[in-house]
Amino acid sequence: MKKIKISFLLGAGVSLYANSPSTNQLTESLLNDKDIIQHTSKLFYYSTKDDPSKQLVVLIQEFLKYSKIQIKEYYAWLYKANLNNIRMLNYESIYYFVWQLWSCSNGEYDNPAVFKIYKELHEKFILELNKLDEDFFDNKSFTVFLENVLRYIEDIVSQKLEIILKGKYNYLKAIQEANEDTRIKNIEIFSLNHDTLIEQYFDLKKIGYCDGFIKKDLKIRVWDQRSFNESDFKINLYKLHGSVNWFQFRRKNREWFIGSVPLGIKDIDHIKDKNNSILYRINRHLVLIGTFNKMFEYLTDIFIELHCRFFKKLLESDCLVISGYSFNDKGVNFNIRRFAQSSFDKKIIIINPEPEELRRNSRGMIDNNWDGWILAKQMEIIRKKFEETRLDNIIVEFYHLGKS
Repeated sequence: MKKIKISFLLGAGVSLYANSPSTNQLTESLLNDKDIIQHTSKLFYYSTKDDPSKQLVVLIQEFLKYSKIQIKEYYAWLYKANLNNIRMLNYESIYYFVWQLWSCSNGEYDNPAVFKIYKELHEKFILELNKLDEDFFDNKSFTVFLENVLRYIEDIVSQKLEIILKGKYNYLKAIQEANEDTRIKNIEIFSLNHDTLIEQYFDLKKIGYCDGFIKKDLKIRVWDQRSFNESDFKINLYKLHGSVNWFQFRRKNREWFIGSVPLGIKDIDHIKDKNNSILYRINRHLVLIGTFNKMFEYLTDIFIELHCRFFKKLLESDCLVISGYSFNDKGVNFNIRRFAQSSFDKKIIIINPEPEELRRNSRGMIDNNWDGWILAKQMEIIRKKFEETRLDNIIVEFYHLGKS
């Protein structure tokens, strides 16, 4: 019997069982959480300290709430215009809205379509910006403010997702079984999650895997995509939207690299390499947040390497198992469609307890192909949560699809 090459595409829904906050919970935190300040390094973080930067945080939250109203009006219109096209309103869509305003104002990506709303928001919020204490906020540019809004979302979401796995260790049992099953040749895992729950699960279960990082220094691992080709492990893990423990560093000799830092290390700005030299952190958590703006980032740095592998390795797979993903990333959806169209032998298995709702909220590229894939026996649904699914459930559906 031919061995199966299997890929898993996992979204945020898979992490919920391991106590990860939901998208709605993260959105509510961004809009309403108290005791958030901005460090002198410009990083936003939780603190009960009485700090003048709380003025800025209050204004950012007011701006996010106002932005949410604008987006909600659009989605209300879209719902009336197209009853089958319901979108979720959350921090990702808010981030995209703000990103368009910011990239328009700094000239990074020309976007005349948002100029009118930009002027309206500028007029409304520049008055509030000018009220901020000048001793702490010397640059009151609206463009700088918009960048602060984006960084605020990135920082708080990342900190909320720095979760330590506790209990419920078997939520990735199907993957664990696939790793042990001789019918499975190799396993490619494409994760859209920023948390490190998958890595923690594998470490707790002593499951070997390659994620593209290798041990070079005392406390961190360094990105080297060649490690995928040199690995002897059955499992490869690709985090297509980045991770809360990824950062860009610069060495003393000015060499730049991307490092993966264990969650337990808090003082990231004082990490030393094996030569006892300080590693200079260049950026915040290396994560992609938003909707359509992510596709611009897919062409940069580590992400272009990851998405090239997504493009290539998916086509080499026989079966694509999808769970916890909302089908709202057009770049990811393109690769799913390309996988299905590459051969009638390619099989898609969706694990979701409410597939009708999943389809209703998906984008057109998936919705328009849904019935065709089922009729062609290329797609099957397992009406379960991922943590309830076992490898045998997947194997049964894979061979069922293979029957004419």
